[in-house]
Amino acid sequence: MLSLICFSLLIFIMISNTVQQNDLIANSCFNFEYINYNQTQFCTENWFRFRVGNTIDLNLQCIRCTITHVDIRIKYNCLKNFECATLVFDNNMIFEEFFMKYRDRIQSLFPASLQISPNPVLRIILSKYNITRITNEYINSTVNMNFPMLMIFIRFIQRLQSLVSLTVDKHFSPIRFHQLILIVQCDNENSSITYRIYKNNHNNEPNKTGECTEFQPTKQVSCS
Repeated sequence: MLSLICFSLLIFIMISNTVQQNDLIANSCFNFEYINYNQTQFCTENWFRFRVGNTIDLNLQCIRCTITHVDIRIKYNCLKNFECATLVFDNNMIFEEFFMKYRDRIQSLFPASLQISPNPVLRIILSKYNITRITNEYINSTVNMNFPMLMIFIRFIQRLQSLVSLTVDKHFSPIRFHQLILIVQCDNENSSITYRIYKNNHNNEPNKTGECTEFQPTKQVSCS
């Protein structure tokens, strides 16, 4: 009898936590409403682990939303409850149009006071992309928003097979947010190249780590 009561109590707690979490997601400022589309944006909860400085690892609770259209309505009566947001785009065209229209609104979607991280985190995932070069002009036209505390991660997952490898320019003007991290996935999914650009950057070359074997130039072999 006691075990049955404990089991019932456990089920009740699990259901209550699920309902509370669903309410948090539904009322989040990142849970946009589509205009003129009979389609619901799909958002879930996930976790993101990253390093602040050289020693501190943070595990942030994120809201993860898939953006399929740029015609959205941003809520005013919403909960600014997530310090980390992941926006997933099927391709870079939707991403580019979305941020050209809404980047100046991003800061208002995060809580004003942070409880866990010294910097709010915006993760952008491009499932497919058809660009071959990241330039200073490209960053300025998309994500370069006036939000000094913000860290932005952009992950490029799959390039079109006909394209050459994605390259990142060596020189960037200072950005208006805390840090930009560009992650280019290798064809071998276990490897990637990471580029870091900092707010106080003055035309310095981005900090690069990692290599992709398919991105390396082919060496000429001669026979004597």
